[in-house]
Amino acid sequence: MSETAARLQSHNQEMVKCLNQLRSQQTALEERISQQENRKNTLNKELEKMQRALEQVEASIAEDTKKLNECSKRLTETEHGYTKVVDTLQLLLMSAKEGKTSLISETNAKHESKQ
Repeated sequence: MSETAARLQSHNQEMVKCLNQLRSQQTALEERISQQENRKNTLNKELEKMQRALEQVEASIAEDTKKLNECSKRLTETEHGYTKVVDTLQLLLMSAKEGKTSLISETNAKHESKQ
């Protein structure tokens, strides 16, 4: 019987040792999970902050793109109008030169006919 009691005591000590190891593992895992959850919460807050910042940048890009399109349209219209002005000025200049040449020719012809 003493041999059985010795075996029982040995098994009991081993069981207590295993239970203590399992409790230590459980505590370590609980701490690790708690740390991971804290990290997850921190990352979620950062993610939300970055998401808001991204939305603001996207809104700013959309607004600036709209302004750029309007500016490009105005620039195109202005350049087109300016080209028309230059073309009209060129026609006017050509007309003035032709008129001048015509007047000079007429004046010279009248002057020569008087002589």
